[in-house]
Amino acid sequence: MPVGRARAVRPASYRNAVQRLRPLDETECYLRCYGWRGSEETVRVLRAEDAPVRESPSVLAERLRIAFEAGLDARGPEAA
Repeated sequence: MPVGRARAVRPASYRNAVQRLRPLDETECYLRCYGWRGSEETVRVLRAEDAPVRESPSVLAERLRIAFEAGLDARGPEAA
């Protein structure tokens, strides 16, 4: 078998015989893959509009630079 080519696990006739009753949402797919973990909220599925707004990389870099310079200034002069 050539490298990089994967073979199907099931024959092509299986695909024609399987009938999906309804499409699964992301939460149901996660539960099928990883199972139910009890009542603890360790993983949640978020919609894109629920995600927190992030700063642009240039704004974040500028904030890091200012904080770094403030840390250098707070150290005082070096001991000789």
